[in-house]
Amino acid sequence: MLTTGQAQRLDRIITRLRPHGFDPDGRGVYSPNLHAEPHASGRIDWWMDSDRAFANGSLNTDGEGVWWLRRHYAAELHIRDD
Repeated sequence: MLTTGQAQRLDRIITRLRPHGFDPDGRGVYSPNLHAEPHASGRIDWWMDSDRAFANGSLNTDGEGVWWLRRHYAAELHIRDD
Protein backbone atom coordinates (compact mmCIF):
# COMPACT_ATOMS: atom_id res chain seq x y z
CA MET A 1 0.00 0.00 0.00
CA LEU A 2 2.89 2.42 0.72
CA THR A 3 5.56 3.39 -1.77
CA THR A 4 9.18 3.15 -0.68
CA GLY A 5 9.35 6.96 -0.33
CA GLN A 6 6.22 7.06 1.83
CA ALA A 7 7.42 4.20 4.04
CA GLN A 8 10.84 5.80 4.57
CA ARG A 9 9.33 9.21 5.38
CA LEU A 10 6.77 7.72 7.78
CA ASP A 11 9.56 5.78 9.50
CA ARG A 12 11.49 9.03 10.07
CA ILE A 13 8.35 10.81 11.32
CA ILE A 14 7.44 7.97 13.69
CA THR A 15 10.99 7.86 15.05
CA ARG A 16 10.70 11.58 15.88
CA LEU A 17 7.27 11.05 17.48
CA ARG A 18 8.24 8.01 19.59
CA PRO A 19 9.49 10.12 22.56
CA HIS A 20 6.03 11.74 22.63
CA GLY A 21 4.24 8.44 23.26
CA PHE A 22 3.62 7.33 19.69
CA ASP A 23 4.49 3.78 18.64
CA PRO A 24 5.33 2.50 22.15
CA ASP A 25 6.01 -1.00 20.77
CA GLY A 26 8.65 0.32 18.36
CA ARG A 27 7.00 -1.30 15.34
CA GLY A 28 7.38 1.73 13.04
CA VAL A 29 5.23 1.59 9.90
CA TYR A 30 3.75 -1.68 11.21
CA SER A 31 2.40 -0.02 14.34
CA PRO A 32 -1.30 -0.68 14.96
CA ASN A 33 -1.62 3.04 15.82
CA LEU A 34 -0.66 4.10 12.27
CA HIS A 35 -3.48 4.43 9.77
CA ALA A 36 -3.09 5.31 6.09
CA GLU A 37 -5.73 5.99 3.49
CA PRO A 38 -4.52 5.74 -0.12
CA HIS A 39 -5.91 7.87 -2.95
CA ALA A 40 -6.08 7.02 -6.66
CA SER A 41 -3.33 9.60 -7.29
CA GLY A 42 -0.93 7.58 -5.11
CA ARG A 43 -1.01 10.17 -2.31
CA ILE A 44 -1.78 8.90 1.19
CA ASP A 45 -3.38 10.61 4.14
CA TRP A 46 -2.14 9.19 7.41
CA TRP A 47 -2.87 9.61 11.12
CA MET A 48 -1.52 8.25 14.35
CA ASP A 49 -2.51 8.78 17.95
CA SER A 50 -0.97 8.45 21.37
CA ASP A 51 -2.42 8.95 24.84
CA ARG A 52 -1.57 12.65 24.76
CA ALA A 53 -1.53 13.77 21.13
CA PHE A 54 -2.62 13.19 17.56
CA ALA A 55 -0.41 13.42 14.46
CA ASN A 56 -1.55 13.41 10.86
CA GLY A 57 -0.47 14.43 7.41
CA SER A 58 -0.46 13.78 3.69
CA LEU A 59 2.39 12.40 1.55
CA ASN A 60 2.82 12.10 -2.21
CA THR A 61 4.34 8.98 -3.80
CA ASP A 62 7.88 10.29 -3.17
CA GLY A 63 7.14 10.72 0.56
CA GLU A 64 7.01 14.50 0.36
CA GLY A 65 4.24 16.36 2.11
CA VAL A 66 3.13 17.99 5.31
CA TRP A 67 2.33 16.69 8.76
CA TRP A 68 1.44 18.18 12.09
CA LEU A 69 1.11 17.25 15.72
CA ARG A 70 -1.77 18.26 17.94
CA ARG A 71 -2.19 17.79 21.65
CA HIS A 72 -5.47 16.57 22.94
CA TYR A 73 -6.73 16.29 26.42
CA ALA A 74 -8.65 13.46 27.97
CA ALA A 75 -12.36 14.05 28.14
CA GLU A 76 -13.62 14.67 31.62
CA LEU A 77 -17.08 14.10 32.93
CA HIS A 78 -18.19 16.65 35.47
CA ILE A 79 -21.20 15.78 37.55
CA ARG A 80 -22.80 18.47 39.58
CA ASP A 81 -23.95 17.23 42.93
CA ASP A 82 -26.26 19.71 44.65
